[in-house]
Amino acid sequence: MKRVYIILGLVVFSLSMTAQEAGTHHYINLYAKAGWAGMLDGMSAYNKSVSAGNLGSYDFSNKSLFGGPGLGLGLGYELQAGHFLFDVGVEAEWLRSTSKYAFGISRDMVDPYNLTYIYRFYNWRETRNGIYASVPLMLGAQFGSFYFLAGAKVGYGIFANYNNYGDYDVVAYDPTLAGEIGGNSHGLGLHHVDKNAEGYKGKLTLKQPDVRAALELGLDLDQWIQAPADRRRNNNRGGQRGRRPKYEPFSRQDVHYRIALFAEYGFMNMNGGEAAQPLVYTNAKSEEPTGSNSVLSDNKMNNLFAGIKFTVQFEVGKKINYPAPVQPSYFILKIVDENGEPTNAKVQVFNESKQRTTIQGREIKKGRMAKSYPKGSYIMRIQKGDYYADSVSFAIVEPGTVDSVTVQLRPLPKIEEVIEEPEVIIGQTFILHNMNFATNQTTILPGSEDALNTLYNFLQANPNGRIKIIGHTDSVGKDDFNQRLSEGRANAIRDELVKRGIAEDRIATEGRGETEPIADNETEEGRAQNRRVEIEILQL
Repeated sequence: MKRVYIILGLVVFSLSMTAQEAGTHHYINLYAKAGWAGMLDGMSAYNKSVSAGNLGSYDFSNKSLFGGPGLGLGLGYELQAGHFLFDVGVEAEWLRSTSKYAFGISRDMVDPYNLTYIYRFYNWRETRNGIYASVPLMLGAQFGSFYFLAGAKVGYGIFANYNNYGDYDVVAYDPTLAGEIGGNSHGLGLHHVDKNAEGYKGKLTLKQPDVRAALELGLDLDQWIQAPADRRRNNNRGGQRGRRPKYEPFSRQDVHYRIALFAEYGFMNMNGGEAAQPLVYTNAKSEEPTGSNSVLSDNKMNNLFAGIKFTVQFEVGKKINYPAPVQPSYFILKIVDENGEPTNAKVQVFNESKQRTTIQGREIKKGRMAKSYPKGSYIMRIQKGDYYADSVSFAIVEPGTVDSVTVQLRPLPKIEEVIEEPEVIIGQTFILHNMNFATNQTTILPGSEDALNTLYNFLQANPNGRIKIIGHTDSVGKDDFNQRLSEGRANAIRDELVKRGIAEDRIATEGRGETEPIADNETEEGRAQNRRVEIEILQL
């Protein structure tokens, strides 16, 4: 052990020298851990015989380990030098483990009868509890948000006990008759021992120390747990943790959080008990047991503990004046209607630099959205029902910049208003309201008569006028079906106008399927707005 401490001391000294160049950080760690514990014993099939006046011979033939829960609490110190980590501390653990055995014991008795008693255990269990105090010594490294630690724990077993319970039966063997005397003769037969029965529980003596190999693999949780203003770790620069560029007393940004998976295995024998027997008797003539010693007997016992560990770290010591973190860049969008009043709308943001959509159909309340963006080029599309869609292009070139733009949406005029409009502009597009079709069909429903009459009257009032009928659908169904459906509905309106006497060459048609929504396709109201017919003025 002395050599181990000397080597660790040299490692800490070398880390301290390296830290003068890389910068150091000091942390007090409080942690809790929980998981599965197993006290592994070295039992195997073997025979042991003694004289008839003692306990006889027994044969351990089968065992299985169930294990149990384990809990731990600890207080430690961590030194961080660049990427490298060194941890030391003190901790306390409680381990509980259960094993199941099937074995037999024979016991010779010559007074008053020359018999051999055979005790057959077929559902015998032993539960062990242990409380340990230990000093972990760990070395490791941190890269970004991930870290690992490996080392050893030197511990002391404070307390351990056992409890035996289960079922066994007893038969007597008469060597003269060369057979068993079974059943209930001589008071023998099936025996059941309850948990915590008197005589079947006791203390375990432990060898010291408990030395375990330990490994920990973990993740830094600051970026999720801390408030945005307090996320001060610089997770990709040598493991160093950034700080506000000033000296200040201990506060929230000095608290950090970790979660990890850990495993510990004790490679030294912890069982210090003398040779014991599963059953204890009042005297050499007694065939009925009065209790038990630990089934563990004089075999090995090695502790195993694995689970999850949560750590809260408090940074102490000298503050390092790191540069201030990079400030985010903000883009502020304001949306107003034709009257200049803020209005709700749907916004989609496309990152041209990475060729992916970063915001899909977000509802902007009260006409304002302020959001931080990394460096790159962006296209922002704004949509609102019964308004022309609009788009804005912007770029984030330098960090810490703030830019804003105001978009005024233009309402889509209604075809019903065109007749009364003294000046109609070529290229204008109107929504033909109250134009209804059968579901997934091109059949015009009777309720569309007013809309058809309005369009017919406009063409009659403008004999040289030419129009384009544009069909749109919602996003329900396949793309190619929606494209054909939009084309068919536009052609159905043209055919109806031709029947009423309008020249076919005055009417162009086009289907755009689901490609140009003006509302959110996630709601029924939005889909109803997207299922529309638009009229574009080509000539007057």
